[in-house]
Amino acid sequence: MLTITYRVGRDFRYRVSGRLTAAELRAYYRAVAEQSRRFGRLDLTVRVTGFRGYAGARALVVFLTHEWRLPGRVRSYVAYADQRWFVRLLRVAGAVVPGVRVRAIYEQPR
Repeated sequence: MLTITYRVGRDFRYRVSGRLTAAELRAYYRAVAEQSRRFGRLDLTVRVTGFRGYAGARALVVFLTHEWRLPGRVRSYVAYADQRWFVRLLRVAGAVVPGVRVRAIYEQPR
């Protein structure tokens, strides 16, 4: 599930848990694109709990065809996640994606 929790100006926050559907991802990418057109590059904050991947091939295709546009729309990305592998993946991405400040913080599962 992907739920947008707050979006004002450059501040864009959302939650991710379980499996992400194609419809959720399309709505998310549409909202990010709209917000960045209005306010410039965004500051994204996400809270990730129990992420289990994508709900089928359509969701993965949506991710692969839209994710590459995010660096041009995002100036900072902060993630709080309860999975160490996810935090490590984001830290690697932050080291190789130019122009985006990335912070990934591990939070113990509750």
